[in-house]
Amino acid sequence: MVQAEIRRVPWIVMLVMLHSVFTLPPSSPRWLGRGATLSSWSSALGALNQARTFNFQKEGWHTRMKGGGKWVVEQVHEDLHLSVQEDLHLSVQEDLHHHQDKLTSAEPGLHLLVIHQYTARVLVRRVFQTQEPYAWWGDLVWWVSRVASGRLVVMSCAGYASLGLRHARTLFQDLGAVFVPYLGYQTSWCWAFVKGGRTLYEAVIRGKSATQMIPDPEYASNSVYAEGALLPLYNPRPSVINATDLARWQYCEAHGAMGGLCDEWSPDPLPLPSAPPVGLQTALAGVGVVVTAGNRHQYLYHTLTTLLATPGAQQHNVFVVLGDAPPSTTQLLRLLDLNFTKVAVQGQDNDKLFRYYRSVFQLAVNTFPDAPAVIFLDEDVEVSPDFFSFMSQTLWLLHADPTIYCINAFSFLPDMGRGRGPQYVRRGEVQVSWGYAVTLNFIREALKMWPHGINGLDIHTYDYWLYDKVRGERECIYPEVSRLRHYGVGVNTVPYMHEYESLHRPLLHAPPVPLLNAALMSYANHETDFVRGLKTATEVEATAPCDPHFPDRARRATGPLVVFFNQTEADDVSSWVEMGLCAGLHPVSEQDNHAGAHLAFYPRYLHPPVPRNTHPLNRYGFNYYTPQELGKSEAMYTRVYYVGVPYSRYTHLKPHSAPVFDTSAMTSDQLDDHYNKFSDTLSKLLLNTTYYNCYKLISEFTQNSE
Repeated sequence: MVQAEIRRVPWIVMLVMLHSVFTLPPSSPRWLGRGATLSSWSSALGALNQARTFNFQKEGWHTRMKGGGKWVVEQVHEDLHLSVQEDLHLSVQEDLHHHQDKLTSAEPGLHLLVIHQYTARVLVRRVFQTQEPYAWWGDLVWWVSRVASGRLVVMSCAGYASLGLRHARTLFQDLGAVFVPYLGYQTSWCWAFVKGGRTLYEAVIRGKSATQMIPDPEYASNSVYAEGALLPLYNPRPSVINATDLARWQYCEAHGAMGGLCDEWSPDPLPLPSAPPVGLQTALAGVGVVVTAGNRHQYLYHTLTTLLATPGAQQHNVFVVLGDAPPSTTQLLRLLDLNFTKVAVQGQDNDKLFRYYRSVFQLAVNTFPDAPAVIFLDEDVEVSPDFFSFMSQTLWLLHADPTIYCINAFSFLPDMGRGRGPQYVRRGEVQVSWGYAVTLNFIREALKMWPHGINGLDIHTYDYWLYDKVRGERECIYPEVSRLRHYGVGVNTVPYMHEYESLHRPLLHAPPVPLLNAALMSYANHETDFVRGLKTATEVEATAPCDPHFPDRARRATGPLVVFFNQTEADDVSSWVEMGLCAGLHPVSEQDNHAGAHLAFYPRYLHPPVPRNTHPLNRYGFNYYTPQELGKSEAMYTRVYYVGVPYSRYTHLKPHSAPVFDTSAMTSDQLDDHYNKFSDTLSKLLLNTTYYNCYKLISEFTQNSE
């Protein structure tokens, strides 16, 4: 038995009294955490160039007054010097580790530092591009929610960086921030706090107008800031009873935002427990699971622990393939006792990724030579509790039907509005997406065609290359509700697309779900069913699906409906982009069609069941879907076909007089009006960031102080 003690240095922070004492707004009682109160508010002239320095050490500290009523706290400390200034300059000096971090407002985005509360070591240094209105808030929420309780967290943002905070504002309020609801466009904000505890410091600065930040002290007279006190906490030491525990806490001394791995109060179990089987466990026998990974060990830990806790998971079949992986990744995999290997890859960005995935495919063939299928999963993907159950019910189609080349766990339906529920699957022309299964025959076929780089290619990502160059006319099976979420931000992240392809799309968060129509996905059965409905469908006017009353019209229909739109070739999406928005289907590419036709289901019942909102991250903008019931039979839905003519092979079923939706016949004003009906405009996104501003903030404080 190995026994060890981890050094714990309690930090003591003194409350600095300011000029005026104001009453805490009743709407923000929790900002300092349990058992603490807000002690002072101030309107400070020259706040932009006034600094507060906190030094955390074992035995105490001292303060002295400087001219002009400015407090400076001074203490030499061997481990950490932290300076937080209202001009959004953060300086962290780690003398023990012989390097310095400086994050300044010159770097766009929200800056995040996570510091170990006992060793004063910086665990996380990360910048979130929240000047973008889309997606980065999700990554920010993910990282902050996975910081262990007790860690010191420092954030700052300036200029345009408050624009994209969005749902992260709610999380920050829950963690104790006071000013975050009032951050208008181009205001500056800084916050230092203990995760799960108290605020140490928070400041907001505005410029000459409510939504403008001007770096001139004469305009800072109405800036406000707050400071609080952190009392010393003596918590029980983490349990260290064996070599695994010792390795865990040593790892956590150096790495932050690791979720339950480094939670000292309720740590994740190590070694990882075995997952329970699913009903068709035999269908998963011998199926390899390859996880691709690199230098993002925080993402990787969440992906692996979620995967291995999923019913049906078999740890001995999981194989991690590393590209450029630092020691932090390999140490983590050894801690988890998982099989892994590294491959040497050359190139940059997408060329490097293209070469890397070629090596991954070759390793899959070598590692699982007799596997009936191999599942590939990226390092920043969270799977549903139903992931392996879904695979066990669909993998057989890869061998039974040569017109199917992959099983996708990702759904191409944007939301629940035009599907029938998690117990249904579809087939369509789609690319592999973040978590998928293919056969060894397909892998070998791809390897024979795979070039060694992307030079000279018109395609820069391996997954689209597989779709465009290898699959031919084959299709994939995918669920109507996603069994995975791609939550991470990487080389190819486009914020708008990431928001709607990943964060906005529901992820099934429910026990294994029996599929009702998997047997209908084989080509012969699917074609019979698809054509039977299309032949009996009633055509409707071309713009009908864009009418807000169309869902009610579809609900009252006695049979299938069909809409025709203009499509001249496979990748012609000029009209489908607009029609897809109206239909509530996947509008941003030619994918998700079956032979040039798309299918939507409109409910015939008035009050669809409301899902249970049981996942804590749903409060912060994520979309974990937990149904109260699995849904209705297909008889409770009206089928609506959307057929692209003349490209679709079903064009011959179009009546000669049937109208065709064609954007080439629309004016630019008509297109703009149409698009604004079905999409978020920048003005809508700005609504929640400009309603509150510094004028409103100061007004509320003044009213509460009288």
